[in-house]
Amino acid sequence: MANERAGQAYMTSGRFRTPLVQHARGRARRLAVYLLGVAKLCQGDVEGGVRLTAAGHAAAQQARAESNWRMELSAGIAEGRLDEAKAALPPERFAALWAEGEAMTAEEAIACALKEPD
Repeated sequence: MANERAGQAYMTSGRFRTPLVQHARGRARRLAVYLLGVAKLCQGDVEGGVRLTAAGHAAAQQARAESNWRMELSAGIAEGRLDEAKAALPPERFAALWAEGEAMTAEEAIACALKEPD
């Protein structure tokens, strides 16, 4: 459990987050945003996690449709964490956060992913 928390903290730290998002290109940038959203959900940042997961969700769905095994591995974790977020938030708040994430441009999503946690 402690190792899992340390891994999640590292995944959302600047040491991991910045190179992941900055060096990715094209759809891979949206996938990086999606994975960082999942990491935020795992850390308990429900609102930030929902927003980022929504911003990269279409890219993740496309990768899964193409049988990308890495996305298949993260799918169960992401779906479980999104279910937890839905249970933790009022339905209208979850829907608003999801809509905000989906409406983000790639640049906005990347800026949000690179933003230091409060």
